[in-house]
Amino acid sequence: MGRAKNKQNLLIATALCIINKRSSQKIRRFQVHPLFHARKIHGEYFSLIERLELFPIKFFEYFRMSRQQFQCILLKIRSDIQPRFNLFRNDTISAKEKLCLTLRFLATGASFADLSFRFLMGKTTVRWCIMQTIQAINKHFTDLVMRVPESPSFWKEISLDFLSNWNFPNCLGAVDGKHVKMFAPRKSGSFNFNYKKCFSTILMAVVDANYKFIMVSIGAHGSNADSTVFASSNFGKAWLSNPKSLFVPADQKLPSTENCLPFVLVGDEAFGLRYNLMTPFPGSHLTTKQRIFNYRLSRARRIVESTFGILAHTWRVLIKPLEIQMDLAKPLILCCCVLHNFLQNEKEHLNPSHFQDEFSAQLVDQDARNAEPASMAVNIRNAFSDWLVTEGNLDYQWERI
Repeated sequence: MGRAKNKQNLLIATALCIINKRSSQKIRRFQVHPLFHARKIHGEYFSLIERLELFPIKFFEYFRMSRQQFQCILLKIRSDIQPRFNLFRNDTISAKEKLCLTLRFLATGASFADLSFRFLMGKTTVRWCIMQTIQAINKHFTDLVMRVPESPSFWKEISLDFLSNWNFPNCLGAVDGKHVKMFAPRKSGSFNFNYKKCFSTILMAVVDANYKFIMVSIGAHGSNADSTVFASSNFGKAWLSNPKSLFVPADQKLPSTENCLPFVLVGDEAFGLRYNLMTPFPGSHLTTKQRIFNYRLSRARRIVESTFGILAHTWRVLIKPLEIQMDLAKPLILCCCVLHNFLQNEKEHLNPSHFQDEFSAQLVDQDARNAEPASMAVNIRNAFSDWLVTEGNLDYQWERI
């Protein structure tokens, strides 16, 4: 009898706990808030976008792209973000409206709550539409506008652009990192707290001579150094230890000389000098030739900083601290980089299959370099310095130093 009574008391206590828990939960009064019922009349998409299409300049200012570019993106991703049939809700959001919402979010960095009142839809719905569209853009455009190196010809085109535009030979890209501010991620401690006294994640990038991203690595903790982030990325590992996997061309003669030097990336002093990664001469007591090298290297290297500036001022969501967690921040930052390349009219590159023999011929040289990287790197930097004051001399460089 006592056991039955105890069991009955236990059931009563459990029932009371469930009732109290349900009563303490927030009661959802509306499936759709009455304020949002007028979305198709007063929402920003329905009240502004149709009129905006009549004015190309204002359309560009609003979306950061032309109407033709907008339509190109929409056609590519429409199948991924178009509304699905819902038996319980007839008021669906079109693919075009989702793209408009996403581009405006990226262009302004407005909060989800702000966009909720502008477009007259729930804050959770705004967040879901934006992330769905970002994932669709990444899916369809990443490989199209940020292609993995496929042959030496890919790199040689970049090298020719650096030589003609920025007067630095055998250069395949400029490398640097950008801190993207964000609110402290959950349970991250101080991992994302950087030297600028704020929380951030790092966008590591290699950029060509035309302000386009060749490679991006996203998500490293803000407390890490740029050199560590680069060396830990897949591209960095391949570049520093196994360039053959990236189809880097064999050594090439500098213009008007018989001196063969390797193809290199250019970066600031934080990255460390390597035979295929040129950094400035350190210190303040430098010779004239060394100062000229630093100036010419800076002209080529600042392209990556300019690219970061263009990226952030086009997609201003990267200027304000991100209000989302790391798992959502990565695709968002990647989407901004992909759209940047798309708007810069990334060129298609050929994919020939006859470069394997040429590449195999340079493996012996690279193995020899890895045996003594420090002295080899110093000699290569000195060789670049000699060329910049002789055959590669620019009249105005003497005034700039």
